[in-house]
Amino acid sequence: MKRISLLLLASIVYQPVNASQLFNINTDGFALTVTTTIPNHLYSSAGIKFNTPGFSMASGCNRSKTSGYCIFPVSDKLPAVIPVMGSGSIATYSATLCLNGNGPMSCQQFDNLQYIGPARFAYIANYGETPSVLACTLDMFGAIETCQDTGGGIPAGFGANGITLNNAGNTAFLTGFSEPRVYQCPVNASTGTFSNCTFTTITTPSGYTPEYGMLVLNPTNTLAYIGDNSGRILACPIANNVIQGDCVDTGAIVEDSISGVTLNRAGTVFYGANYGAPEVTVCAVNGGTFSSCVQKTGGGAITFTEPGGVVLNRAETLVYITDYNAGKVYACSTTPNNTSSFANCFTAASGITEAWGIALNAANTVAYVTDFSGLIYTCPVNTDATFGSCTITSGQVIEGTGIALGYS
Repeated sequence: MKRISLLLLASIVYQPVNASQLFNINTDGFALTVTTTIPNHLYSSAGIKFNTPGFSMASGCNRSKTSGYCIFPVSDKLPAVIPVMGSGSIATYSATLCLNGNGPMSCQQFDNLQYIGPARFAYIANYGETPSVLACTLDMFGAIETCQDTGGGIPAGFGANGITLNNAGNTAFLTGFSEPRVYQCPVNASTGTFSNCTFTTITTPSGYTPEYGMLVLNPTNTLAYIGDNSGRILACPIANNVIQGDCVDTGAIVEDSISGVTLNRAGTVFYGANYGAPEVTVCAVNGGTFSSCVQKTGGGAITFTEPGGVVLNRAETLVYITDYNAGKVYACSTTPNNTSSFANCFTAASGITEAWGIALNAANTVAYVTDFSGLIYTCPVNTDATFGSCTITSGQVIEGTGIALGYS
């Protein structure tokens, strides 16, 4: 049986906005969560207007006939969740909120609110095969349209396993299976293809063996955490979008080889699939040092057989874990982290032969799963966090492993 590696990307943005004297606003890129700062009073006709062209309330707008504002109820204890439809994939916008949207009166403008639109590309690492990476275009609902070789000059023998993009979406980073190298590739925003990829040889610490080791970047994109097939997790500096070869051993305690890896949004908690143990390693992260590592099982409800990939949901309340041998995707509660097993595990999807790579779109409405038999599964995410009926794409990859989603 072949074993493969995964990089998953579940990279999302959560932006708290400083409270004004009238409203508190949080945005995760897809919706505004609004409360008032005035205690114990319901504003039944609060309103919102989008000041930036191309932006609007995605659904549920009860438009005022006098002002044109979208009207909604809100208080300090009753949040209003306002879905946003925007222009482009990643952008900022301005909105004005008023306690009386019909007037409008008592208003506050909020600028530099972040918007994340639908993903444009799904990047699929093709383990040990040519092409090394495919870029698949996605429609506005997340369905795969067509796939093409990303190019970039990656040698046929590299065999990409892990793939991730930087925050700007303009550089892809790859791990392979055969050489102690990582690649960095500039991304063409219009086509999703790569140009002039360069490689870095990991020289320190010695003995880096890449075969199943995946990678994930810290939130500031200054460090790459790279799984080593010997069971180590390395922390490698990034300078000018190039991973440096002089890395450090994080000290992570891993019982077996790491495959898929991810971080929470704050970059303080690491999750790594131990495909041979079989467990999931969870560690506290402080820069280049990992501590308080725990090897977690499914807690009796779920028995891991060969975990391949891990990804967190948008709220970071669940970690999804693919199981190569079982052909399933599990979901488990992320808390508590200091116990030897996950809590509240359940099966999110089954019947995915040799399931390995997994990614969620930023809105958590679509999941992408690769298997080692060459199929790509595109699955809607239900409200109960299980996956709905998946659409299967075949004939594009031979041995699909890591997945990254491109938005820019």
